[in-house]
Amino acid sequence: MRHQADGTQPPDPAAVRTISEEDRRFLEAAMQEYAQEPVKRMQEIEKQLHEQAPGEEAVARQESLLEELAELTENIDFARDLAMIGGLPTLLKLLQSPHPGLRARAAEVLATCAQANPPVQVSPRPGISSGHVSMYLLLGCVGLRSAQ
Repeated sequence: MRHQADGTQPPDPAAVRTISEEDRRFLEAAMQEYAQEPVKRMQEIEKQLHEQAPGEEAVARQESLLEELAELTENIDFARDLAMIGGLPTLLKLLQSPHPGLRARAAEVLATCAQANPPVQVSPRPGISSGHVSMYLLLGCVGLRSAQ
């Protein structure tokens, strides 16, 4: 029977080649860059969200940053990374914003991060005491309703 390329048969030893040292370094660097780039971007976004300039343009910019953050955190690993770099307190603070768009987008990012992600749901990170993010969301929403 001929070798099948579907992975059910072992590869032909003659067809397997070793990767050159240069190709290996390139591949490792590319994988490292891919893994680090989203985390760096999340750190930049988190820093920019702290800068609260007045005005509609600043609010629109923050909403745009939160939309980008929502896309990044759709990857469960990046959602966990956001918690690891201390991004959750910033999002929780934005739940108290007087701007409904910021509150909605911050809640969306938090929900995306916590969805099926126990390390984020129980996040003993700086700014958040050991406990559940869902409890903070509940308290944040209660605080929003009472502020209106």
